[in-house]
Amino acid sequence: MKLKLILLTVLAAFLCNNIRAEEPLIKFGVVTDLHYSPKHEENKKHPQRMYKISNKKLQEAVNTFNQENVAFTAILGDIIDKYAESFNDLKPILKTLNNPYHIALGNHDFIDVYGSKAQNEALKILGVKKPYYSFVKNNIRFIFLDSNDLALYSRGENTPEGKEIRALYNKLKAEKARSASKYNGTLSQKQIDWMVKLIEKSQKKNQQVICFAHMPLLPTNIGGTDMLGKKISQILEKYPNVKAYLSGHHHEGSQYLKTSVKYYNFQGMIEGNNNHYSVVSLYKDRLEVKGYGEQESTTIRF
Repeated sequence: MKLKLILLTVLAAFLCNNIRAEEPLIKFGVVTDLHYSPKHEENKKHPQRMYKISNKKLQEAVNTFNQENVAFTAILGDIIDKYAESFNDLKPILKTLNNPYHIALGNHDFIDVYGSKAQNEALKILGVKKPYYSFVKNNIRFIFLDSNDLALYSRGENTPEGKEIRALYNKLKAEKARSASKYNGTLSQKQIDWMVKLIEKSQKKNQQVICFAHMPLLPTNIGGTDMLGKKISQILEKYPNVKAYLSGHHHEGSQYLKTSVKYYNFQGMIEGNNNHYSVVSLYKDRLEVKGYGEQESTTIRF
């Protein structure tokens, strides 16, 4: 009996040592909506927004990302608020990351319209060479989209893009759509075509696709959504290799998981004294969001 017990104990120890925990395909960090500004006046409408301490919160997130050995960090917009030079305080912090960071521009990252001297300088300070782009890592396609491509704040009134977005805004306003906000934007048809081409290319290579953008597409009842959220989501859902659309903008956070593409909106770092950031692990069948501070943790199954 003793010998049997010893053998069972040895077998159990052997199995425990040799069964490895499932490794993620990739792990990345996420921060959004820092709205960092050391000289921002108090926001009486939103007194809980702490503009001046987002740099300290970012440093905490960077330390965690380095400890977790993330492959990259996704910054989902509204990094600054009103003053482009505020980003100069954040650059030294981001330089301490062990791996690259990638930015999806937010509406508060616009000082002026595209093409203006002020906005060109802002993009230079932010280090953003292309407003939308993609890369492949671990055979996964990551697409960073520009929710501000067509927006009232990003396009000059007399430009073709400006006329297009004003017509769309007026139409949505007449329909009383919740996305009809001067702080919301959307993708141009040119960007949509570019995105679809990349997705189809990735499908042929058997690559999963994860999209990042500042503004969520769904649910449409939260107000802070992409102006063409329903249209763009319907396009994405045609492709089984598109797994998730990750965004910021709506500081409270939200999710819409009823469709083949999972829409997840992270909470804003600026809100309150406590932090909000995440480490996301991607598996073949799910995303695991590990939240820090008041950011929730969740598992999103594909």
